[in-house]
Amino acid sequence: MAEAVVILVPAALVVLESLPSAADGRLDSTMLPVPEYQDGDGHRATEKALAGIYAHVLGLEHVTTC
Repeated sequence: MAEAVVILVPAALVVLESLPSAADGRLDSTMLPVPEYQDGDGHRATEKALAGIYAHVLGLEHVTTC
């Protein structure tokens, strides 16, 4: 089974209402919020939910989480 390249695996997911843009209309990455990393069951529940979505989209029975 092929594994994802580590650089392509997101380290965090951050929900935003909108993306910050610079005066020229491009993404202003300096204005993006710093991700809040958490340990605990809530984080694992999110990982499991996302793994289920990926499995469905890719047509797989399941996708493992780290």
